[in-house]
Order: sequence, then C-alpha cells, then structure tokens
Amino acid sequence: MLSTIFSRFVLIENLKQLQMRTYDIKKDSLRMWLKEFEQQAAFIGIENMDNCIPQFGRFMPTIIRNYLPTIPYATRSNWSTFTAKILSQFGIPEDEENRHIVTQLRQ
Repeated sequence: MLSTIFSRFVLIENLKQLQMRTYDIKKDSLRMWLKEFEQQAAFIGIENMDNCIPQFGRFMPTIIRNYLPTIPYATRSNWSTFTAKILSQFGIPEDEENRHIVTQLRQ
C-alpha cells in the first residue's frame, strides 16, 4: 500500500517536470505537438502515457481544455483513444496535413 502511494507521488512529481509550450491552435500541428509531448514525457521517465492524461489540459488552449471533460471516461482513460478523439475533433486530417507540409518544404 505504502509503495503504491509513493509510486503515485513520484509519478505526479515527474509529471510536474514536463515542460511543454502551450499548443497554439492557429499555428501548430496538433499531430506534431502530440508527438513532441510523448517524447518529452519519455525523456522524464514516463512509461505509461495514460498517466499524462490528467495533466494534458495544462498545455491546451481554453477551447480544448473546456472540451476535455465532455470526453467519456473510457476514452479519457487510454492515451491512444484519447489522442485519437482529440485529433478527430481539433486536428487536420493526416493526409491534408502531409500535403501542406510537402507544399511548405517545396517553397
């Protein structure tokens, strides 16, 4: 019991160390921002991304932060389903985003 409480405490402290800029809905690719978020979490030793979901809102603009509580718990408790839901609601379709990136690279 005590080791579980301590493990949870260490996890919360690690999550507090997560340094990310706030996602800018007008400038940033949500898909790329999520990849960067996952990389930063891995860098500080987070092995299970499901644990990052409660902290996710810290890095989101108000419109997304207000949307988060409307996501069903079953979706909100798994990183893969959670990010898929966020991407479907606020992201650009992947093929469209890829075309945009290719166009920018050609310029």
